[in-house]
Amino acid sequence: MFSYDEFIAKSKLYFGRADAASDDDERAIWQSLGLEFLLRAPLARQSAALLALPEGDSILYAAGVTVPLKSVKSIPTKTVLERLQKLDAQFGADRARQAALVVALRNEELHSSSAGFGAASREEWLPAWMDVVEAVCVFLGLAPEDLVQPELLEEARTYRKTSQ
Repeated sequence: MFSYDEFIAKSKLYFGRADAASDDDERAIWQSLGLEFLLRAPLARQSAALLALPEGDSILYAAGVTVPLKSVKSIPTKTVLERLQKLDAQFGADRARQAALVVALRNEELHSSSAGFGAASREEWLPAWMDVVEAVCVFLGLAPEDLVQPELLEEARTYRKTSQ
């Protein structure tokens, strides 16, 4: 549940789903979900306990105690970003803000009647997504190309160049 390898695999899977999506809104949802799993990977690599809620069975599970999986809960993304900044000084507050932007759009899309990604152009949020993906990949010693399809990377990098 808090496995580094499984977070990387799931991130890659969801980025692949983004590449195969039929429209920009669906692509954005898959990209944002893939990003969330990628953000959790550095914490999982350090210690599963960094991802577990500190109360209840979650922290016990992270420590290797057998508990019912239905009682295991992970920390919210906001906490992931706070911990990631401490784990990787290069990630910093700027990358955390960029990640929070993408997560906020995703939350708006999935948890409200508003069209989070539909109301924001890809040119606005995709450069931030790319910066965060690259930063986490550098920390993990991975190339973004190991996780994200070339077409998606090229689109993000093109928008980033034009937004500077």
